[in-house]
Amino acid sequence: MSRIFRRIDRAKLRHSPNYIELGDVRYFGSLDYWDPIAMDTAELKWQPWMSQVIHATKLGGILAGAGNALSLMMLKNEYDIFRMSNKGEPNWMGRLPEKNRRFLRNQYFISSEELDPFVILPSLPFSGFGYIVVSDEFTQRIANLFDLYRLQDIKQLGYLHYPTIHSSEPEVLVRDFPHNRFVHSLDVRAAAKLILANNKRSESEHVLSDIACLTHDTLTPAGGDSIKWVDQKAFDEDLHYPELMSRIDWKQLPEAPRNASKLLPQIILNRGTLGQVLDIADKIAYVGRDLCA
Repeated sequence: MSRIFRRIDRAKLRHSPNYIELGDVRYFGSLDYWDPIAMDTAELKWQPWMSQVIHATKLGGILAGAGNALSLMMLKNEYDIFRMSNKGEPNWMGRLPEKNRRFLRNQYFISSEELDPFVILPSLPFSGFGYIVVSDEFTQRIANLFDLYRLQDIKQLGYLHYPTIHSSEPEVLVRDFPHNRFVHSLDVRAAAKLILANNKRSESEHVLSDIACLTHDTLTPAGGDSIKWVDQKAFDEDLHYPELMSRIDWKQLPEAPRNASKLLPQIILNRGTLGQVLDIADKIAYVGRDLCA
């Protein structure tokens, strides 16, 4: 496992020119939803290729907006080319506003071929971070073993009304949340991993937390929470979670401790330190994306 940083907070993520690595997760400072990119705040006349753009934006209207977007994309290309052939960042990065620097860095991380990403989530709203999960590593093995991909078809919070049983019932207008349980599970693990890192927890605790966070909603019924009202005992994912333990080929998870099948159901029930971390991370993930939606 990667070395644990002394502290990974919002400021560190905001100002770091590189992503921060914890296991197979790469963290970077996200763009806040209330912090839009505004290239017109940057003094770009020192870039020779900007003269034509600046001249066009003086005409105002659509050209001004297009010039702003074009400025950003041209800067992105310049930045990417420099980073590919140099260890550090170009000197002109220091002349840009912080939000523009973060945007260029994030776009470089997201598009970097060396990462070979399994999934990219540019931001967990209101958390201050986005992250990339690397392909062909621990997370992907867990997703395969626990069949987490079905969660992509289950919307977070499902539909906020009682389940419709009969097809003849009139349609009900409901708020359909855009994010799904798969994304939620990834968010929970990402938040929990930062909590554990900042509290200097052991490698084995990281492994158990990763598995628990990624799989805590594995048995969520199709249709989401509203379907549980049909039979709350039958569709209680926490109650039936222990049944999963005998179905897993633990040889494919050599990182997991031998007693993982006994410990994980307890963590899922929010017991012990790791259970409390799961509960906190679960709430962070819920609040961030649900509030944004």
